[in-house]
Amino acid sequence: MKIALIQSPVWIAETPPYNLGLLKSFISSHKHECVCFDFNIELFDYYRNTDEGENWTQGEKRDFWHDEKYALAFFKKSSPVIDKWLKKIVEIKPLVVGFTVQLTSLYFSVYLAEMIKKVLPETVIIFGGPAAYRNCKGYEIISRFSWIDAICWGESENCLLEMLDIIKKKGEVDYCKGFAIRKNNGEILDCQDVPTAVEDLDALPFADFSDLPLEKYTEIKLPISTSRGCVYKCIFCNERLHWKKYRFRSAQNVYAEI
Repeated sequence: MKIALIQSPVWIAETPPYNLGLLKSFISSHKHECVCFDFNIELFDYYRNTDEGENWTQGEKRDFWHDEKYALAFFKKSSPVIDKWLKKIVEIKPLVVGFTVQLTSLYFSVYLAEMIKKVLPETVIIFGGPAAYRNCKGYEIISRFSWIDAICWGESENCLLEMLDIIKKKGEVDYCKGFAIRKNNGEILDCQDVPTAVEDLDALPFADFSDLPLEKYTEIKLPISTSRGCVYKCIFCNERLHWKKYRFRSAQNVYAEI
């Protein structure tokens, strides 16, 4: 089964998105065909030498991406680039398109997903990532935007393969722990969380960045993850709600990836 994974603007331009590389490896290792698109870096490259290139500056200058009206205006302004993105997606005709969404990339992802759904109505659209978590905007996203078929509540390695098997068999989403789904009648069904976190991080494959244009990033380096979660349980921190527990990779496993 063919799956497309997308990182929309705006996100960092220094390095390729680690989550896309890791999920590509994970999905491909289970005999699915996976293609990654970092449309964030593509749009940054388009605006790199203009005043708009400052929109990718780290820090407070990125706060306006939380403004839906601003994001929509910038989306429309960027239509020459976005039309090319859409053509790339249509050419590979994926059965599933997955978006990793942060708060800064949420609205761009929403608008692009709508365009994909219009031209490929049978394609299943899944949102995951920090903005889609239960304690963030996950339920709001799937409730408001009818073209999004499912939201992944947390770590996808615990539930994504089961959902992909369901989609392959039925051609649509159905009950699967770790997700909220939109049923055929439009009803939103919360399938509940997967009760356990990914325990053995060493068992995950190394990230695969081969689909991404490494020459377009602003720094010559690749990201790597050595742990998940936090050793603390601060009551005021929302991170503790979606990371089940602190886990870390072995030194040997990290060394092998480097």
